[in-house]
Amino acid sequence: LELDAFVLYASGAGVWGSAGQSAYGAANAALDALAERRRARGPAATSVAWGLWGGGGMGDLGDGAGAAHLRRHGVRPMDPDDALTELLRAVGAGETAVTVTDTDWPRFAAGFTGYRSSPLIAELTGAAGPDAANGEDPDREDPDRDGHETPRTAPRDLRRELAGRDPAARTTAVRTLVCAEAAAVLGLDGADEVSTDTTFTHSGFDSLAVTRLRRRLSAATGTDLPPETFLEHDTPEALTAHLLDLLGREEPDPRPATGSGADGTLVALYRAALDAGRVGDAVDALSGVAALRPVFTTETRRPTRPVRLADGPEGSGGGPLLVALAGTAAVSGPAEFTALAAALAGRRTVLALPQPGFRTGEPLPRSLAALCAAHADALSEHTGGRPYVLVGHSAGANLAHALTDHLERAGGTAPAGLVLADVYTPADPGAMGVWRDVMLRWAGERAVVPLDDTRLTAMGAYHRLLQYWRPSPTRAPVLHLRAGLPMAPWTDPDRDWRSVWDGAHTTADIPGNHFTMMTEHAPDTARAIDAWTGALPGGDR
Repeated sequence: LELDAFVLYASGAGVWGSAGQSAYGAANAALDALAERRRARGPAATSVAWGLWGGGGMGDLGDGAGAAHLRRHGVRPMDPDDALTELLRAVGAGETAVTVTDTDWPRFAAGFTGYRSSPLIAELTGAAGPDAANGEDPDREDPDRDGHETPRTAPRDLRRELAGRDPAARTTAVRTLVCAEAAAVLGLDGADEVSTDTTFTHSGFDSLAVTRLRRRLSAATGTDLPPETFLEHDTPEALTAHLLDLLGREEPDPRPATGSGADGTLVALYRAALDAGRVGDAVDALSGVAALRPVFTTETRRPTRPVRLADGPEGSGGGPLLVALAGTAAVSGPAEFTALAAALAGRRTVLALPQPGFRTGEPLPRSLAALCAAHADALSEHTGGRPYVLVGHSAGANLAHALTDHLERAGGTAPAGLVLADVYTPADPGAMGVWRDVMLRWAGERAVVPLDDTRLTAMGAYHRLLQYWRPSPTRAPVLHLRAGLPMAPWTDPDRDWRSVWDGAHTTADIPGNHFTMMTEHAPDTARAIDAWTGALPGGDR
């Protein structure tokens, strides 16, 4: 049968490989192969991979939160007339395989390559460096509801503007600013569309949106805002109160802005060491510098302050809380668990404990005992007597185990379970000892937290703290999660690159590598943790 046109429809998601869309990739490959085979034999054939359509239908997300989220990431709905024009052009030109999409590729690349590189996206946008991956392109503007660019907030002297106003007027002005900037980032029409008592996560903020809001508010207030600010003050109302406190001080903080990206002396030396493949020497040196910083002891400790990342189901106990311990890399913090928490929202309440000493002015723990005592105080204060499971990833898993051991020895309320995600111990670093440079470079290039000297010396201090630590058996059951992909090629036939844990435990393999198991593959990690936690005594919701 001779046809004027033989057209196959597929999805653009299968072309660039969106997470969770592997079926589209396989289907697209089959359709492209069918078109190529048919064309090679002579008859007409065109395989079209479509981007997002507007104008109604299954692919149209309208003006809701989903559409706004995609626009922020550079995915714009196509006008149906324009899409059909491109279809006619492709068929008329005899194209065999074509992708039709209305995508802002630089903006799309900022989020898409945040967790792994993509040769295809790099070719479309030019080499996307760390700044692009972090969404830190200072020359780009933010899209409004229709995908058009809106100017960033110009720097202003907000302290001067607020001077002389009464407290109520100051609060209203700052709250309006926060909501207006949040609305601009989310693509909403105005500040009144932002709920002041809804968390940023529940309002639709992901890590890229938080980064943009941080830049805008830092510029508007003239005050550097670390990324953790939006976790610790996680609603517009709470952030307003925090900004009022910062702006109410007589003078701006004269210290260099930690979020500006400006290299301190140690940052410059650390980057040079990474480039030279001498990161081990750099961390040893940072450990020495960290010895000059103030410390707290078991006697002088203060409880750490957990950050609430997700709420469990309403109207029930919700089973054990999940309490995640931040890692010890320079870019570590509660933010490393945001993707995991988002995947668990509505199923498990998730808290995250930051490690003290990573923020300017915070003392470091003198010993592992002092650190565990500070975390134990926080758990006693914030878990409300509910059972909880400790969760740690990478070096944070070592700290989660050390804290579990401390709590069990102290005779207090110990965790109901312990989740160790891709853990490697200092005594037996395995593949992590080989991949150390690769790991730290990967983490630094994709982190939403900017490096500064305080964070680097904290990393050095925790390296020293864990250097001679050895795990011991715990009474708490252990879930050991292993990454399914290596960080780099592995050629040693006598050793397995995967994480190993001695002692009684349950093991589950997670798609992705050491980092992506906590980011783009966080839903898989969340399912494994949720199922295992639910099987614990009292774990049913």
